Amino acid sequence: TNGDKANVMGAEFGVQHFFDNGFGVRANYTYVDTTAYVDGVNVGQLEGVSESAYSLALIYEDEHWSAQIAADYSGKYTEVSDAVGGLSQIGDPITWVTASLAYQLTDKIQISLEGRNLTDAYYVSRLRADIPAGFETWGRTYILTVNAKL
Repeated sequence: TNGDKANVMGAEFGVQHFFDNGFGVRANYTYVDTTAYVDGVNVGQLEGVSESAYSLALIYEDEHWSAQIAADYSGKYTEVSDAVGGLSQIGDPITWVTASLAYQLTDKIQISLEGRNLTDAYYVSRLRADIPAGFETWGRTYILTVNAKL
């Protein structure tokens, strides 16, 4: 159902800083307050928008190495308003952890390894707090790459 309108108000705060030794940190927090309307009626939170989300990453870089580990959190959100019998489908909060390591072998060759979803997080949605409505899993993913400039 297309909504009539929605009110979206929010703020995002972020910081990134590197120290002289090559280590660094990146952090951000987002807060969004939404209200959606269908046929002029307030149906609650706008679909697909979490009220809060944050990301925190520890970083290292020097002339050869680049490394990062990050945790990204997304709070619960309305997936579908009025999904079944007047109940909205709500997605549970999820935290996604990734890490990467890269080595610059020469000016033209870089080797890297990335791990995604390292905690094997999965998605669950519910009708009310106790009726399962959706489940999705992606598993862990590891990617090894070699980049070469010709």
